[in-house]
Amino acid sequence: MIYIELIFNLTLLISLTIVSGFIEKRWARRTRIGLLLQGVLFGTASVIGMIVSGK
Repeated sequence: MIYIELIFNLTLLISLTIVSGFIEKRWARRTRIGLLLQGVLFGTASVIGMIVSGK
């Protein structure tokens, strides 16, 4: 079962990186909306990771 959790965490990180790249292309991190979207993205990924780890 540890392999499934590891694969899930890796896919979460990869998808986080891809979505972050899309956000960066559209809105730079120096702008307020870019900072907000990056923060929401990483915060959501953190909450998902904590929920999954808690099971």
